[in-house]
Amino acid sequence: MAWRPHEFLIEGELDNSNPGKVTGWMKFVGLDGTVHFDLQGNFRRDIRGAKYNS
Repeated sequence: MAWRPHEFLIEGELDNSNPGKVTGWMKFVGLDGTVHFDLQGNFRRDIRGAKYNS
């Protein structure tokens, strides 16, 4: 089951503009600072190769 953080997400960015790599950050209610991402893989087909900002 996937975690859906939308209720606690203040802002963030996920970037899959480099094939095979997803990087980014998110800021959540109740946390000081940001959570940084440096992942292997790609987004699903609908946003693969894109940058997503919230």
